[in-house]
Amino acid sequence: MARVLAGLCRTALEAAFLEPARRRLLGTGLPHDEIERRIAKAHKLTELVSLALYGETDRVGEALTDLTRAYGQQATDHIRWCNRGSHGAVPVDDVEEIIRRTADLAKAVRSL
Repeated sequence: MARVLAGLCRTALEAAFLEPARRRLLGTGLPHDEIERRIAKAHKLTELVSLALYGETDRVGEALTDLTRAYGQQATDHIRWCNRGSHGAVPVDDVEEIIRRTADLAKAVRSL
């Protein structure tokens, strides 16, 4: 569990942030191939957060600050935990709670 749960949660959050990122970029009138190029440049979850919030991958610090403001410190802490865990084992105290946090955050960010 310590080796896989964070990576699975990160994958779920990546999928959730892709929805508003695509919506935001489509709203600017960019062609689909350019949108996919921009998404492909988002190698980190935090860059995808920035893309979803601002349509750019280089505003990570601002994006995490705004995410904290909107959803609380636990949201950005959870993103950081997912990132750490996708690169190595991390402590897992309550599996159901971690899954619930991931689902709640994913649901919230889909509406950005």
